[in-house]
Amino acid sequence: MFYLSTRVNREQGRRARARRSAQFALVAALAAALSMNCAQLGLDEEDDSDDTNLLLLSAAAFLNTPVTLNFNVVSGTTNVRCGTNFTVNKAVNGSTTRTMDPQDLRFYISNLRMIGADGVSEFPVSFGDDGVWQYSGAALLDFEDATGSCSGNADMNMSISGTSLGGGYRGVVFDLGLPESLNQLSNTTAPSPLNLNQMYWSWAIGYKFTKLEFQDTGSSLLMRSHFGSLNCGGDISSNTCANPYRASVRVTSTSGFNPATQTIALDMNELTDSFDTTSSALSCMPLKSPPAGAPSGDEATECPKLLTQMGLDSDGQATGSQAAFVIQ
Repeated sequence: MFYLSTRVNREQGRRARARRSAQFALVAALAAALSMNCAQLGLDEEDDSDDTNLLLLSAAAFLNTPVTLNFNVVSGTTNVRCGTNFTVNKAVNGSTTRTMDPQDLRFYISNLRMIGADGVSEFPVSFGDDGVWQYSGAALLDFEDATGSCSGNADMNMSISGTSLGGGYRGVVFDLGLPESLNQLSNTTAPSPLNLNQMYWSWAIGYKFTKLEFQDTGSSLLMRSHFGSLNCGGDISSNTCANPYRASVRVTSTSGFNPATQTIALDMNELTDSFDTTSSALSCMPLKSPPAGAPSGDEATECPKLLTQMGLDSDGQATGSQAAFVIQ
């Protein structure tokens, strides 16, 4: 009986040490993120006191805080939704206000991080697969519901849920688009949300990172804004693209960012700042070159304006400076 009890005690001790080691590793990661070390936090992996155990457990929970980020598409303070026209007043075309009819409002994001209260530190948001909107660190945000002029489907998604470092935040930073490792999957076999024909360029063997379509009701301008990586080698096994068109979007608030009460919004009024065209149709998307050739006319003069607002240059490289996304 004594021998059995000793074995049980040893096993319990082993499990306790393993659990403690895992907790200490989490705290070490937290300390590194905060440019500190465990000694500065007063923690020692060999110390088994109740106070130290409590600190370890509290810090581990702090490191894995659930977070839900809510997104939106707006024009100023007005929500942009299918079936309802919206107005912009920063675009120009002979008048101060233009009325738009939305036709599609979808985009992928990845590499999502929270910006710490210092405005500099970045803490990754880990979010798992949900079988519909989130897969392998990427998510599809879908604001169209197939009503009005929209032709998608009724399902919508306006949030991303995961875990990150707890504490105060100043904002978020993310890539507008899919990482190279996911961009050249086959949409016929890929899991959701990478299996949508409407978000895929078969000719480019890759995805449309953004699908923003709207019509100017005053001038009958039909605007299609599709951004996605180009010149990726022409082979589905090649993941390096010369023109990634993957913007790095950083959005902050000087008064802080509270995910529970605030939203990250794509502001169509900011996106169309200085946008000016009289064309009846404009496909604002990077062109394959060759054989499609270089943009001409309105596409050459107006698309760069949208790219700039999104944080991209004319070669599809991220500039790190964008104006289309805001915190509300």
